[in-house]
Amino acid sequence: MHRLAWLLALVMAGCYLTIDESKLTGGAQAKEETDAGDEAAAALPDGEAPSPDAADGGLDGAPAKPACLNGARIAAKTAFDLGIDGGLTCNVENVLVQDGQLAGLDRLRGEEMLLDGKRVTGCIGVDFGAVVQLTGVRVLAAPSASACGAATPCLEGSDAGCGTGRTLGTYAGLDRASLTKGDVITAIEAPGEYTARFAAARDVQVVAICREGWGSDRDDVNVDVITGVCE
Repeated sequence: MHRLAWLLALVMAGCYLTIDESKLTGGAQAKEETDAGDEAAAALPDGEAPSPDAADGGLDGAPAKPACLNGARIAAKTAFDLGIDGGLTCNVENVLVQDGQLAGLDRLRGEEMLLDGKRVTGCIGVDFGAVVQLTGVRVLAAPSASACGAATPCLEGSDAGCGTGRTLGTYAGLDRASLTKGDVITAIEAPGEYTARFAAARDVQVVAICREGWGSDRDDVNVDVITGVCE
């Protein structure tokens, strides 16, 4: 009888140990998972939550739509002559940095073309290097009698000569082929900052500014810098 009781006690103790070991094993696994999560979180920038897919190496899906940050000014990466037939530009790379070094928007006598239905002469474009969301374009510009020095200067003493013209058309799109007209910057009467605003915030990668189709007897425009704005 005593031997039977002793064997029964051993069996019950074995069951207890097996259950307890299972609990311990589960606790160790949970601790390892917690430690792994802590290590993953530590590798993220401050304040950034880990991705729901981070544990299994999955992807987070499509990137977030670019946000329009109030007050932001976005510098362009590259600048180029838009290639308007008969148009005239000079020193186009100067529009990337505000440093007093000027680009020019001019025209050759009798030459102009249509861009999205608008008459233009010289056009300078900038590329932001990626799609960004903007509410407008900021231009630091000034009127000039002969922006590039190679064309006929404005005509003195004429109501259709010096002191007239000097308006800029703005264009924006996802690439050069999709440029559409936007606001017109008018009355550039003195060196200063001028902003053309879109009807609403929009995604763009390329922006262009153009001397509108005024005759070569009228003023041209010099430009120091072109930037995107979000207001």
